Amino acid sequence: MTTDDHKQYQHWLAAVADARAAYAAWAAAPAESLRGAYVVYRAAADREEAAASTFLEACGADRSARRPFRVSMTTSGYQSDGPESH
Repeated sequence: MTTDDHKQYQHWLAAVADARAAYAAWAAAPAESLRGAYVVYRAAADREEAAASTFLEACGADRSARRPFRVSMTTSGYQSDGPESH
């Protein structure tokens, strides 16, 4: 992995963390704040997608190989099936 690849990877990891935090905030938002929290979450999810695409392009990976990031609520917390969980 080149230095640029590593920077792109770190940028993607930060975007994943932001998307997770935004999702958690949306999930915990009171009814009167749901719409705004959802907009923040979608923006964070879009940034994560863009960062993932940039990272994969920097590595020369086929973009079609990317699995979408998903987070679901479970009784024990959050569960992700994103690329970093495999």
